[in-house]
Amino acid sequence: MKKLIALAALTIGSTLLGTNNVYAQNTTDTTTVNITLNDVISIDAGSTAIGNTVDFNYATAADYNSDQTITKANSLKVTSTKNFNVKVKAGGANFMNGTNLIPVNVLTIKAASASGTMGGTKNAVVLSATDQNLVTNAPL
Repeated sequence: MKKLIALAALTIGSTLLGTNNVYAQNTTDTTTVNITLNDVISIDAGSTAIGNTVDFNYATAADYNSDQTITKANSLKVTSTKNFNVKVKAGGANFMNGTNLIPVNVLTIKAASASGTMGGTKNAVVLSATDQNLVTNAPL
């Protein structure tokens, strides 16, 4: 016990009598950080264009003789690391139901942005079996 008291007294004494000078150092260093993003483009899983259906209903003769507009919210959500284009084309020259054929050029597709945020130049496209630009130069 005497040894513990003596050790404690020596520790306190050396702390009180000792001089410790502490200096702060102000420096500014810089580091360069590089981030490499590979080109990525994808259609978001929340897009209603994936596995969804657009239904046009023609119940009367007037329906056949007038334009019908179907709006699909969140139809196409794109994630991209660079500007991009959206192209559309039909899988063939006609819509088919058994032996009944309707030419695909009866359908006009428009990129509406009233509630969306996709930028770029938007075009109305009369559907065909050839690639056509629906949206050009949409920003990342």
